[in-house]
Amino acid sequence: MTARDRAAASAGWGPLARWRGRRLFRAAARGDIAAREDVVRVADMPGHRLRQRARESLALWWASGGVPPGPPREHYELLREAVRRNGFVPAEPPLRHRVLALLGRLGECGPEEAPWVAGLLSDPDLIVRSQAAEFCRVVSEPVLSALWRQTEAPRPDSSFLLRQSLLENRRYPFDHVDRLWGEWLAPRPPEELGEALLRWGVRSSDWVNGPLSDIALERPPDVLNQPRHREALITALGYGDHPLYEIAERTFLSLADQKLTEEVCAAALERPELVPFCRKHRLAPRDEVRRAMFFLLTGQPEQHRALDPDSSLLSLAYASASVEERARMLKAMRDAGGLDLVRVLVGDDRRGRIADMSSYQVEYLGGQLAGRREWDELWALVQDVPVSSGTALIRLFDGWLPRDADARRLFEMYLETPPEAVKAALDSAPEDQVPPGGQARLRFRGRVNDVSFAPDGPYLAAAGTKRIVGVFDLRRAELVERYDGFNTSVGRILHLGDGIVVAGERTNNPRRDCRLVLCADGVTRTLHTGPGSITSLARVDESGGFVAATRAGALVLGGRGGAPADPVPVRSLGRGMHWARTVAAHPASGRLAVLAPALVLAEVGDGSVVPLSAPTGPYANAAFVDTDLIACADRVSFVTMLRWSGEDLVQEADATVEWMSRFTASPALGGPVVATAHKRPYKATRRSLHFYDATLEETRVLSSLHDYDYDITSLTVSPGGELLAVGHADGHADVIDLRLLEVPEILRRPLVNLIPRDLGVVTGALTATSMSREMRASLQLIRASMEHRFRFEVEIDAEAGGAVGLTPGEYEISL
Repeated sequence: MTARDRAAASAGWGPLARWRGRRLFRAAARGDIAAREDVVRVADMPGHRLRQRARESLALWWASGGVPPGPPREHYELLREAVRRNGFVPAEPPLRHRVLALLGRLGECGPEEAPWVAGLLSDPDLIVRSQAAEFCRVVSEPVLSALWRQTEAPRPDSSFLLRQSLLENRRYPFDHVDRLWGEWLAPRPPEELGEALLRWGVRSSDWVNGPLSDIALERPPDVLNQPRHREALITALGYGDHPLYEIAERTFLSLADQKLTEEVCAAALERPELVPFCRKHRLAPRDEVRRAMFFLLTGQPEQHRALDPDSSLLSLAYASASVEERARMLKAMRDAGGLDLVRVLVGDDRRGRIADMSSYQVEYLGGQLAGRREWDELWALVQDVPVSSGTALIRLFDGWLPRDADARRLFEMYLETPPEAVKAALDSAPEDQVPPGGQARLRFRGRVNDVSFAPDGPYLAAAGTKRIVGVFDLRRAELVERYDGFNTSVGRILHLGDGIVVAGERTNNPRRDCRLVLCADGVTRTLHTGPGSITSLARVDESGGFVAATRAGALVLGGRGGAPADPVPVRSLGRGMHWARTVAAHPASGRLAVLAPALVLAEVGDGSVVPLSAPTGPYANAAFVDTDLIACADRVSFVTMLRWSGEDLVQEADATVEWMSRFTASPALGGPVVATAHKRPYKATRRSLHFYDATLEETRVLSSLHDYDYDITSLTVSPGGELLAVGHADGHADVIDLRLLEVPEILRRPLVNLIPRDLGVVTGALTATSMSREMRASLQLIRASMEHRFRFEVEIDAEAGGAVGLTPGEYEISL
């Protein structure tokens, strides 16, 4: 029986034909080649009872088998051709996808079938692989993005082939563009990835890689001139052997932009990867000083020597360089050799450079001078740098001594002061505490209502609830004047100088008369009497003129001698003005700030008060910072700076200060001072002093005030800004020498920058008994250095140096 006859024998419906059909398919299922060839013939016979089963079986047998080696390959190809002719597709993956690929019908697949489509690229059948690859080259969304996601899956057998095929697609995967740009911008990117990205012409949306992708796509100049793109172009010029470098180089040369050249050179100082590009194209800054530094830092010694043979330009560059640039220049000069390092470091103005030099640079310069045995220059350097550096440099001298006897004594002090002692002094000088010797405590018997510093000496006038006024000599630490006989408690006091004090009585009864009393030479004289308290006192000029505000709504102008002028009604200063709670004065200009409760800027002249501004506010406190600038505060936490524009008071700055207790300001300090009282549960109230500049930026905090449960009743700055008095309700007043707050800074400052006033600060600090041995040795060395320097310039005297008029300690004062 022929093969065709065997196939036809199973076509009938009788028992024999059915038996033959079952026998044929069982044999074919076991892999019998002859039986399978008969099944192929069954599939090609129209009208055969088993034709559909044959078509299904052939598709499953072929799709589930590989490509056999040897003679069975002809049988495999026979099955494959039968499947292609019949066109039957199995329903189950992955057999379905292998048959679809064979039939060229992978376009029927959806996004969810992407994993099986990707696997076809590693199929052993060449036709299946080629059909799958071709499909990846032409596929569109949404299957395209699904296939790109398969490139991220761990599929070592097909992910590379899948990626290669997808990169040849003319359509780009929108969701994967940013990732692909990130891969290409990394070192050593695949060439085909770059070709695909440039062919697609789609930029990255990433904030960092987006401008770099625009550089790669060679966008027009109007795009590349945007700041982010210019920075991206500079970055791309440092990519070296990356393909983006060639594109960026071509773009840079086409732009021919001098400003861009300057930017590239500036970036090359911070980014070494740009140096090869600058050297290749001979780029350098236009400015000669910057060019000299550029040649040094980019390792171009020949160009530097040709431009700057005597290093004068390099010296100017060093003077104007940042701290980081100086450190790099120092290292580059040391590595290059052949340069006059001393000339570069100090130039022609050694003292002018000291303040800008770091401790390492000072140490390096000292080592250079010692190596050249330039002892006079090294000794001059020791006397100019901070003592922490000077005590280290003094050890470099090889038996040399100064010729002058005074200089030798100072030289020996340096030798006797170890650097470790100065370091210990620096570590023990916190800037948030009052240094030893900087504070005196005056204990009065009774509440301190007000205090006032004398404008011409170290005297403090105090007024208390015991109806007594006293004047305390801060330098001798003793009570020098005492006045009593007041009708009520003294609420306000003002020291006018020359031993003259003005006191204002106060009362809780607005109908009770209170007096304004002049106290001098042990005698009191009444200047004014009126109902209600004297609410404020202020000095209005340098000759002793003053103004007093009364609860009755008047301003009383007076002086050191003679009767006061007629009272000026506060209501005359503007609408809504009642009685003045506070009056602040600027003695140099004669201006007043009257709070009643709105604020009015006024001017004193010929026994009258002339308003300059309309009422604004209200505020609770005010004080002048300069002629046109007033610091104001409410009763809670708000501080503001008002400037007189010539027509109106304009707010210039404001700040919120939590737990504000008392407020003042001073032209000498350049801003306000605020006392805070932080009340803590089950603990004593924490009190601090906060110092601000004219912009209300906090410049210093003193957190070392003692913790008391008594309220702060007054906060007063001396006219020269040297002293600050803090009065408390329990009857004591803390007097703080503000100049001694500069001691930590003086310890750190170069000696060349110190002035005669600093000598007084150091001298006052040395009067303290509670001072560490290291701190005392450091301050004594600074004092000796300043005395040696200023010996021909000023008379070395405690007061000439701006000495501190304060004797530290605690004193009981019985008024």
